[in-house]
Amino acid sequence: MLINPIWFYLAELFDDIQIIAMSIMIILLCLLGFKAVMCLLDNDIIFFNKSTKGAIIVLIISAVICVVMPNKDTSIEMMIASQVNDRNMEKIKATVDYIIDKINEKEE
Repeated sequence: MLINPIWFYLAELFDDIQIIAMSIMIILLCLLGFKAVMCLLDNDIIFFNKSTKGAIIVLIISAVICVVMPNKDTSIEMMIASQVNDRNMEKIKATVDYIIDKINEKEE
């Protein structure tokens, strides 16, 4: 069974999604840090309001995406590993044995 080409596209897409999630995290951390500094300087500003809680939730979701989603190389390794099974290994062993036998015949 061959690997469906859509999986290679998705592997590339995973990298793009990770970059977007990382960018969102950086932007939100900067905004939350700026808001925290503003709260320290001006006591009238409330730090934990609706928008801050939403930003923290999006920050956590972005962090989970960055940690859990595999990168392109890991995705390709997983696709290749899914193709390795006992039957395929036996075919590979038979092919390698055949090649070694042919090499030995030429040397003799």
